[in-house]
This record gives sequence, structure tokens and C-alpha cells, in this order.
Amino acid sequence: MAHGTPARVGRLRAYGNAINAEAATQFILAAQDILTT
Repeated sequence: MAHGTPARVGRLRAYGNAINAEAATQFILAAQDILTT
């Protein structure tokens, strides 16, 4: 196992926990609205 693997796994978990489905949905809808008008 590589020395940096534990830190990488923790970082990937943090990125996954940072995504909020409701906020992402609203962001995508707003971006689509701006890009299509």
C-alpha cells in the first residue's frame, strides 16, 4: 500500500460529503436557465 493512500481516501470522502443533492439541483437548474436565455 502506498504511503499517501490513507490521506487520499479521507480527501475523497470529504469531497463526497460536500455534495448536497438539493443545492446541486438548484445550481444546475439556475445554470440551465441562464445558459438558455
